[in-house]
Amino acid sequence: MEGISTLKRGMMRIGTLFTLTFLFAATVSAYTIVLRGGRRVEIPSRFAVTQNTLTYEVSPGIQITLALAAIDIPATEKLNNEQPGSLLRRTQADSGARAASIRTRTITNRDLESSSRRRRESEAAYEIRRKQLGLPTLEESRKRAAAIPDVTGTALEQKLITDRESEVYWRARASALRTEMASLDAELSYLRSRLDEISASTVTGSSFSASIFLPLISAGNVGVGHSFPRAAMRRANVFGSRGAQISGRVGFGRGLPSGAIFLNPRRFPLRRQFGGASNVAFPTALVFDRPYDYAYERSALVTQFNELAAARAGLNAVWRELEDEARRAGASPGWLRR
Repeated sequence: MEGISTLKRGMMRIGTLFTLTFLFAATVSAYTIVLRGGRRVEIPSRFAVTQNTLTYEVSPGIQITLALAAIDIPATEKLNNEQPGSLLRRTQADSGARAASIRTRTITNRDLESSSRRRRESEAAYEIRRKQLGLPTLEESRKRAAAIPDVTGTALEQKLITDRESEVYWRARASALRTEMASLDAELSYLRSRLDEISASTVTGSSFSASIFLPLISAGNVGVGHSFPRAAMRRANVFGSRGAQISGRVGFGRGLPSGAIFLNPRRFPLRRQFGGASNVAFPTALVFDRPYDYAYERSALVTQFNELAAARAGLNAVWRELEDEARRAGASPGWLRR
């Protein structure tokens, strides 16, 4: 009998435990969500519904959000024995509850009295301290603080104007110096090419030649399409009359004494033609080509080249001095560039 009573007491305890567990589960999972796929989800009875989502809390600090588009709303309302549209009406109810939970507070002069009192005490303490240290009054301090932005703006604008003027100044100096250096470089390049030409001429050397051309045949003895007259060749070695003679001197060689042409420098005393009429269609001329000595010109060019090279080296030193001066003046390095 005693064993049977013990067994009964044990069965009662087990039944009580199952009952409590069921009641706890029913309390916790008080609402069932039916998804569109047919799956059911048990959630607590306290959850929040918005226009697009449903959010519930599974444990403190952990929440799960479901999209309303994934929930079969009519089936969920039917399963939970609710009227159609009751799930969506929770959205308005939650909004009203949140609005009601927000408490408004009205600030009165009594609430501000303590702050006003502390401010007056602080101003009185500052006034005492100001008189001890000789500081400006509160009104003067406020005026100075208000004037600081104006002073700062004016100073900044003046600094920008000064910087622009300084940039224009340094760029102008650098541009003028670069122009002078480029001019000297062009002159040096020309002199260098001229010296190379003279060196080539010196290696080739100069020649000396003399040419003699006999008088031109009379135009009356020659017709178009006819050969020279044979009657003039009858008396060989007999000189005829001179006729008109031309004499003169023509210089050439770029104004330098490099050569000259002499036309009939002396009168020819013979009075008869030599061998009849000449077949050479040129006037009598003696041409002399005298060799030109480039030593003087080369010496002058070398002297001029050395002078320009020295001036170019001086400009390099001036440029370095300009860079140092600009750096000491605080100019930007870019102002000296092109």
